[in-house]
Amino acid sequence: MAQRDGQWLKLPADQLIPGDLVKIKSGDKIPADFSIYLWERSLGSDLDTARTSAVNMLVACEIVYLINCRKITQSFTGVKEMFNSRAIVISILLVVAIQILFTYTPFMQFLFATTSILPMAWVRIAFISGLFFGLVEMEKRLQVYTIQQIKRIFV
Repeated sequence: MAQRDGQWLKLPADQLIPGDLVKIKSGDKIPADFSIYLWERSLGSDLDTARTSAVNMLVACEIVYLINCRKITQSFTGVKEMFNSRAIVISILLVVAIQILFTYTPFMQFLFATTSILPMAWVRIAFISGLFFGLVEMEKRLQVYTIQQIKRIFV
């Protein structure tokens, strides 16, 4: 459901336009990057700021997923484990540097219609990334539990 010009309409996602108010109910599935977009817009951020935050959210979740999925059936054990792969550290540092350029340099802002974001936007991005990390950890534990139960039944 989306509100446009004061009326609630049932619109497919591809027909939403800037300014539409989207109604979300408990249980709806919302990607992390769209959630930060909605959060920023609800705080009064302009379209460019919300879009920039959404792109940074997407990249942050990709970094979290890279770190988390190095051991697909084991929990992440700590920061020390993250830094034992030089390739991953270099990759993360390069991606972060590119995101800083994307977010704060005028030529990238012009090219991609983005804008600088405030430190509190980064706090919100970090918060949602942390939630995403926890969800991936729970998913891994559920997979391990399910595999153990299947082995117990069939072995």
